[in-house]
Amino acid sequence: MTDLARASSIKVAVRVRPFNNKESINLIPQNNGNETGNDRYIGNGIFKLVDCIDDKMLIFDPIRNPLNILQSNTLNSLYSQRIRSRRSIKFNQIYEDDEISDDSQEIKFVFDKLFDENASQEEIYEDTTSSLIDSVIEGYNATVFAYGATGCGKTYTISGTPDEPGIIFQAMQDLFQRIEQLTDEQEFKISISFLEIYNERIRDLLKPETNYKKLVIREDDNHHTTVANLSHHYPENVQEVIDLVIRGNINRTTSATEANEVSSRSHAVLQVHVIQTNKKIDFITDQKYATLSIIDLAGSERAASTKNRGQRLHEGANINRSLLALGNCINALCIEEAHNSKRINHIPYRDSKLTRLLKFSLGGNCKTVMIVCVSPSSSHYDETLNTLKYANRAKEIKTKIIKNQQTLNKHVGSYLKMINEQKLEIERLRKREASMIEIRLKKFKLNYSRIELKMEKVMNNIIDQYTNNPRFQEIKFERSVTLVKRRFLQLIKIEIDNIMKYITDYTDLQIINTATMIQTQLIKGIQTLENKFDTQDELDM
Repeated sequence: MTDLARASSIKVAVRVRPFNNKESINLIPQNNGNETGNDRYIGNGIFKLVDCIDDKMLIFDPIRNPLNILQSNTLNSLYSQRIRSRRSIKFNQIYEDDEISDDSQEIKFVFDKLFDENASQEEIYEDTTSSLIDSVIEGYNATVFAYGATGCGKTYTISGTPDEPGIIFQAMQDLFQRIEQLTDEQEFKISISFLEIYNERIRDLLKPETNYKKLVIREDDNHHTTVANLSHHYPENVQEVIDLVIRGNINRTTSATEANEVSSRSHAVLQVHVIQTNKKIDFITDQKYATLSIIDLAGSERAASTKNRGQRLHEGANINRSLLALGNCINALCIEEAHNSKRINHIPYRDSKLTRLLKFSLGGNCKTVMIVCVSPSSSHYDETLNTLKYANRAKEIKTKIIKNQQTLNKHVGSYLKMINEQKLEIERLRKREASMIEIRLKKFKLNYSRIELKMEKVMNNIIDQYTNNPRFQEIKFERSVTLVKRRFLQLIKIEIDNIMKYITDYTDLQIINTATMIQTQLIKGIQTLENKFDTQDELDM
């Protein structure tokens, strides 16, 4: 079972790479635009070809190209002659804009997202690929691929470096974190395949000994494109995925060219297949499945700029042929969307293996992000302009995304298996609960012991402060003296009480009155000392 299809446009993001060391040396500084186009081409100097206005819009300035300057001057001359002839015919009617404005030659492009030279790898991932991970978890196919001329940073964007990881490594880390969060409710099965298209031949990067003739592209009734005999691997964690990707990149075909020291000579396609099943034990189970495709395309190149010969020239020709087929598919899809008619337009997917693999990423059931890498250098004038034009056309492509979900009805014969699975699940939950209780109990005991230690430390500090305080010693001494006085008076009172027992038989009233008075004074003195002792002082505050 699948959800209803929804229309979705391909998201196109453009990344402008920074100038390399060689370009920075020859870069002509900006002079507020006062210099002419011819001045910019004195010697081997280059200038910045792309101006990023904001995070969506850039300006490509072809007026600075000498050929465009010559063409503009010619057009202005012809246009001026036409204006003069019209003025003579129409009674010297004044027309505005007597010449073609230089500003009209500026080409403005607006994309879904634009990254300038200072954009980090994390920004690229968050604004282009991060949302695709959520889509894959929800059951939608997703594709992200880098497109552009050679030496513009496609492989750096996709794979990155150990210090600055690219989209692959950040996406895998994000994917496994999401899976970890849903482990209690869903059971996940992850499989990975990694291939390259080199000279129109498919190579298994994770099992390179496989004969390329056995790796054939197939398409089933459910419109799924697969490669027969391609090896699939089942990683358990993100580190195993990283190891597989590194192993595949080592096996990938690369070579040094004039444009790039480590130039990718093939298109690399990494596919992560995610199948998730509801852990709830029931006779009917929902299952979602989706594929995340991350594609690093080889760069288009000109033999004049790369100075390739022999095998490198043959590789470049095959790369350009497959990219040309990709461009034709993009154009055909745009024409179909522009006419918006019921007539089905032919899309030449079968012109190359690359377009066959990208068939459903471009026009099928898939959320697609296209990261276009361009150079800001005027030495890549034609490549940058053509790349931006293709990217601008790709914005018009519409895909129909469908949630890949099916319901599985279990047979009566699977009852015993379900009961066993339920028992295992209950046992697992019990162990987990006991483990959580034990962990929390240990944590409580640890916190309690810490509190006791802190309280004991505080009390010891208070006692030390009181003990070492002179005023404390003085008050303590005064209290001790008070107790001694009271005890002394109590002993005297006891003696007086004993005397009173013997003098009651005497008739001498003076002796009796004196003893009684002394007894009363002793009682008052003892009471006074007790009150003084019980009165709050600095020790009781």
